[in-house]
Amino acid sequence: MSHCAHRRAGSTIACGSSEATYRKASIRPPCAIPARKKRRIEATILVERASQKAIVVGARGERLKRMASAARKDMEQLFGGKVYLGTWVKVRKAWTDDARVLRQLGYE
Repeated sequence: MSHCAHRRAGSTIACGSSEATYRKASIRPPCAIPARKKRRIEATILVERASQKAIVVGARGERLKRMASAARKDMEQLFGGKVYLGTWVKVRKAWTDDARVLRQLGYE
């Protein structure tokens, strides 16, 4: 028997640290129902020129895919669950000189 103690004779079924009372002894609850929450994270990579975008994206999107997959795996370890990571590369001319954009990104 695993870590769960199912007592068929009685009506109390203990699973881990929680106990549930069931009227019918033939019903067996799952020992653990993992929270299947999937975090959704959206990331935008800003570049100043189209040529920079081509470098970041790579041939057929392979470089961006490798970077995003590695980042997603790190986040899944950090959060302890599945992560959806949406990534975009956008060209915004002179964004590094725009104080408003820098403030929005957390650079002050």
